[in-house]
Amino acid sequence: NAMTAEMGDAFAEAITELSGRCDEIGAVVVTGAGKAFSAGGDLQFLRDRAEDSAWRNTAVMRRFYERFLSVRKLPVPTVAAINGPAIGAGLGLALACDVRVASPAAKMGVTFVGLGIHPGMGTSHF
Repeated sequence: NAMTAEMGDAFAEAITELSGRCDEIGAVVVTGAGKAFSAGGDLQFLRDRAEDSAWRNTAVMRRFYERFLSVRKLPVPTVAAINGPAIGAGLGLALACDVRVASPAAKMGVTFVGLGIHPGMGTSHF
């Protein structure tokens, strides 16, 4: 469940839809499908960034992060149910939630440095 731009679009749409229903919900739980919370950003997407200009990368990455960090705009509490590995941007998404609850199987890591890139998605902020 690596994070892609398309997944980000769907996530941001869900957040917008939930924002309009806050009078019906008390909280939002974010979790991963299967055994992982999130493997982080799609590696091919990240490799493609190396082939692009710094100016364009700034715009592309900001838009990518904004999609997932839109969870911060919800006016109800958000809970990251970390059901397994939460790596890189996946951990960034979990950190953007108000509360994190991790299973014993959860592994968390900010592994951007191993890829030779700056820790993004707010991981160096939180």
